Amino acid sequence: TLSVLTVLLVGFGMFGALINLPLFIQGVQGDSATNSGNAITPMMIANVIVAAVAGQILSRTGRYRYLAIFGEIALALGMFLLSTMGVATPRWQTIAFMVVMGLGLGVAYTYASAYSYAERV
Repeated sequence: TLSVLTVLLVGFGMFGALINLPLFIQGVQGDSATNSGNAITPMMIANVIVAAVAGQILSRTGRYRYLAIFGEIALALGMFLLSTMGVATPRWQTIAFMVVMGLGLGVAYTYASAYSYAERV
């Protein structure tokens, strides 16, 4: 039950960011639709790289708890940082906040998926 709830909450965070960040960049910061869609690329690259690294760490050590704590803290920190953005937020800062959230998403989703699989086996 805990792993399903974790996957649900991480999914809310991921899809909420994927939907709202391009709209924020386009509507609030005034960038074009193409650039606002491309702006989420750093978050997704960080997500993929960290998910692969976290999966390797998880398979080699078998420690779920530390990865879960790190992933959820990084995800919460990334969401908090994204909530502080405004009209005058520079693009590099937006990208840095998205990378922090991508780090948290990668680790948290890897943990939740692996933990869910371990419960079924």
